[in-house]
Amino acid sequence: MKHKILLISLSIVFSVLTATGQTLTPYLISSGGDHAAGEQVTLSWSIGELAIETFQAADSWLTQGFHQGGLDIINSYEALPLDYEISVFPNPVQDFLTLQGTFEDPSQMGYRIFDFQGRLLAEKQLDGKNTIISFGGLEPSVYFIKVIQKNQVVKTFKIVKH
Repeated sequence: MKHKILLISLSIVFSVLTATGQTLTPYLISSGGDHAAGEQVTLSWSIGELAIETFQAADSWLTQGFHQGGLDIINSYEALPLDYEISVFPNPVQDFLTLQGTFEDPSQMGYRIFDFQGRLLAEKQLDGKNTIISFGGLEPSVYFIKVIQKNQVVKTFKIVKH
């Protein structure tokens, strides 16, 4: 009986000491693939994913089965319902970003650029319906452009600078 209790006790202690938790590291099960990195470019690819499925709930998406080595989520937020369109492109940006709108009076509008820590980096009036914004002097990071109309934020864009 003593040996049985000792054996059970040792088994429990060993199980507790060697137990590991779950990880959130993404894994891909495929028949082939590779990853290569150069000075300015990385390339990841895979072939033959075994399971492909996408789930959506509210504003969240989960895609499984596709190799997504560098997935960036690019989004915008409208503070007010607008009767005109505002867009930015290209996003991700390298040197110059175009802010384009269908608004009637661009003289009443401007933009502010913020870094990821919320610091104001630039504030300017729009040049017209197509405004070119230079990102050339900024480090690769995530930035936010807030479009302003009559001192009120009407739309915010998340911009990725490569």
